[in-house]
Amino acid sequence: MKKGLTLIEIIIALMIIGMLLAPVILFFNQTIKNYTLGRPDIKTVKVVIDAMNEIESLLRQGEIILKQEAQIISFTIIINDQIKLITFEEENNLIKRTDDNLVRYTPYYNTPDSPNSEKIDLNLYFKYPDDKSVIIIIKGTPKIIPQGMQNPSFTLNTMVKLRNRN
Repeated sequence: MKKGLTLIEIIIALMIIGMLLAPVILFFNQTIKNYTLGRPDIKTVKVVIDAMNEIESLLRQGEIILKQEAQIISFTIIINDQIKLITFEEENNLIKRTDDNLVRYTPYYNTPDSPNSEKIDLNLYFKYPDDKSVIIIIKGTPKIIPQGMQNPSFTLNTMVKLRNRN
């Protein structure tokens, strides 16, 4: 008698292994798909982080806060021995920065002229727990939501202690 497996035995064994592995593979495939669709895209995260970094770094240098509302903050900073007035506010789902009457957008590449496929809607909020602190909250949502994405928004908040505030 010859030792070994016949071709039919090998085919039957492979079919049984395939039937056992199919549900496992489908489970992992669905898990990975849900993870990918349940988180915001990298572009949204980058825009929100860039906006937060710009606002936070300038606000830390702030001398005097002139206007503090839920969606607007105006403050002065000293640059090269000159006092500059800086205002951040939300306008049409973009963050507008005004420096001494020069209007820019934060971050600089998310503007009204950006194509909708590249634009991220930003919501900006400020809270003022005391006279030396500001909480900044920025929420970003893609203008065009990728198909199947369940959670396209990304929210970031931070508290800034004003260094130069007396």
